[in-house]
Amino acid sequence: MASLHSHRKDAVQAIQEITGYTFNDQSLLSEAVEAADFRNKDGNKDLALPGGAILKVFIIMEGRQRHQNRKTIASNANLAKKAVELGLKDYIQNNPAQGNLISQGPLATAMEAIIGAIYIDSDRDYSVLSEVITRMGLGWPR
Repeated sequence: MASLHSHRKDAVQAIQEITGYTFNDQSLLSEAVEAADFRNKDGNKDLALPGGAILKVFIIMEGRQRHQNRKTIASNANLAKKAVELGLKDYIQNNPAQGNLISQGPLATAMEAIIGAIYIDSDRDYSVLSEVITRMGLGWPR
């Protein structure tokens, strides 16, 4: 049976491949995939707050000349859908009381937390963030 450390290492590598970003501080990514109550009450919310905010700023700034509904790109439903499509759902460490069921809210929060972790780890490099958001399919359609 694989150890928890081995599973985390595999998860970190897989998520880095999905996002196209290599973390300097892998503990940020580990925190980003821990749903609330997995290990502590707040889980990844400290990363999800800046991640959700910077995602919204990115969407607004990139799309300010377009006349599309910005809310749908950063909605919980869309973020959760993208987490499943990208295969990120497999790496979210959920509240043990929830079993294997990961609902839309924790999936969306994990997506925001991953974005927040990348933004912090990259020293707030907007160009890195732009590449990752586009790669994850969260930017404006081209």
